[in-house]
Amino acid sequence: MDGYFPALRSVDWVVVVCANGFHLLCLVMFWLRAQKRSAFGNRFGWAATALAIPLAGVAILNAIHQRGVWWVVLLLPVVVFALVETILDGLLKLNFRASRALALYLLLFYLAQFGLIGYAFLAGKGYG
Repeated sequence: MDGYFPALRSVDWVVVVCANGFHLLCLVMFWLRAQKRSAFGNRFGWAATALAIPLAGVAILNAIHQRGVWWVVLLLPVVVFALVETILDGLLKLNFRASRALALYLLLFYLAQFGLIGYAFLAGKGYG
C-alpha cells in the first residue's frame, strides 16, 4: 500500500462496505419510487437503513479508541438519517414526502452521503 491507498483498519473496511451498500441501496430505492413502485423500493430503503447499525458501532469504536472527532462525527448523519427514516416511515407512517418536510429529509440524506464520502477521504485519498 502507498500514501494514496493506505492500509485500512478492519473497522474502516466495515465503513467502506456499508457506505457502498448504502449508496447503491438508496439509489435503487429512489429509482423504484420514481417508477411508482414504492412498496418494492421501500424494501431497499429498509436495507439501507439497517446499514446504520454497523456504522453506529464503528463510530462508537472510533470514539472508544480516541481516533479523533472526525472519525466519529462523519458517521453520525447516517445514523440520524436512519433514525428519522425509521420514525417517519416505520413508526408514524407519515406522508412527509408531499410536504415541505421533504427538503429537510433530503438535506439529511445528502449530509449522510457526504459524511460517508468524507470518511472515505479521511481513511485515504484513494478511497474517497
